Amino acid sequence: MTQEGRKRQIEKALTARLERPEAERPSLPLMWSRPNNVEKYFPVIDLPVEVPLLWADSHRIRAELEAPKYEFVRKEKTTDAAQEALRELWKRAHRKFDKLKESLDVEGQTEPGVITREGILINGNTRLVALRELGKQWIRVAVLDSDVRPVELADLELRLQVRETGHDTYRLSNELLFIHEMKSEYKRADKQIARQLNWTPSRPAVGEKKVELYRRMLLLIREMQHRDPRLPITFFDDEEGGSGKLQQLKELEQRYHELITSGDTSAANLLLDTWLVVARCGFASVHQIRAVTRRDNFVDDFLLPRLGEQPLFGDNAEALVRSRRDDVQTPPGVDDLGVGPSDNHEQSAYDLQSLVAMVEAADDERLSIPGSDGKRVAADHVKAAIRSAVQGALRDHRAEDRAEDALDAPVDALRKAAREIRKALDTYRELRGTKEFERQVRGAFEYQFRHLRKNVAALGELIAGKGASGSRR
Repeated sequence: MTQEGRKRQIEKALTARLERPEAERPSLPLMWSRPNNVEKYFPVIDLPVEVPLLWADSHRIRAELEAPKYEFVRKEKTTDAAQEALRELWKRAHRKFDKLKESLDVEGQTEPGVITREGILINGNTRLVALRELGKQWIRVAVLDSDVRPVELADLELRLQVRETGHDTYRLSNELLFIHEMKSEYKRADKQIARQLNWTPSRPAVGEKKVELYRRMLLLIREMQHRDPRLPITFFDDEEGGSGKLQQLKELEQRYHELITSGDTSAANLLLDTWLVVARCGFASVHQIRAVTRRDNFVDDFLLPRLGEQPLFGDNAEALVRSRRDDVQTPPGVDDLGVGPSDNHEQSAYDLQSLVAMVEAADDERLSIPGSDGKRVAADHVKAAIRSAVQGALRDHRAEDRAEDALDAPVDALRKAAREIRKALDTYRELRGTKEFERQVRGAFEYQFRHLRKNVAALGELIAGKGASGSRR
């Protein structure tokens, strides 16, 4: 159907409506910004289901449309190919599409959608998809004025979102983008956006702070996408409508903001990269992610040792995280004070960008392992090794977190280390020389032994008063 044909169908239905008795002319009341946020009535008509066009600019699917494969949809919008892609997107956008479809089949359409004079369906897109799948012939819609403006459509969508929260709320990513657009394009104040979203209306200041937080979280996601171009914004959505990803983002944004505010940009970037590696490996629960957001030395103490245990990496583990410790220069005069590099310098010694890229690689790619003289390995094997290391690091962190006591930690750690070394000695005596040990475990065992010797030597120097109190090995 052509654009002109679509408009003629709508005008014909509007004319037919006017010819009916006034009591048989249904209308839909909507709050409207012109002239002064008053309730306005719009005519309701029935249209053949093939007339309306699915809305490509809705914020309910805005995040999904960021994917590169939908670039043509953003450009074309009304072509048959674009409309077919939109059909799939709108169907997936509703978490309970099958129940909605069943309800429409049994009860019929109970509330009208909203359409422009050009035939763009502003509200009711998922219902249209369901009605078409059911083989229904008609959809009921309220028709907007011909001079409707984009900002009025945005306001209308925002109001309808609030009104219909009991049906199916927007996913977090789309909500973030909606708030950003209201702020950046339509110059709405945070307080006004919070009021339109009906966020804590009895405490406006709380709603305003929530909008500000959501805007900061979107900026954080954009920074993460800059560091990981393959990261879709939809990664931060909870498919079942939960709040786990939202809580993770809040905690990550808080820690990132603290580091940036303190001027430690390197540590802030390391935090984001570490979070990306852990989360994109599939460890996305709030408790797992807290190992990263609440532990500044997660890479050094947990992830790096576990990477070294992987036969695929071994001694190349340091190169994998691109350690730059040798590049860290102690400022003049610091040695005279008897202290070593600061924790900030320690954190900046790592750059996990290579690790992030490996985690995001397609399974059929072949990757070069840093420090391995150009050796290329199937990406799925590399990703499996990284995931195994992350899993072990999270397990180690959880065990330590449970047992740690601030005052007795050094003594307890040495007691535990002594016990574990005796255990390692006994088991090594039994397994040394066996085919399975030599083939499967020898590399990881020797790597950890070398790591242990370095740390024992560093501890000895520190006890003797020779080592720098703030340095690590």
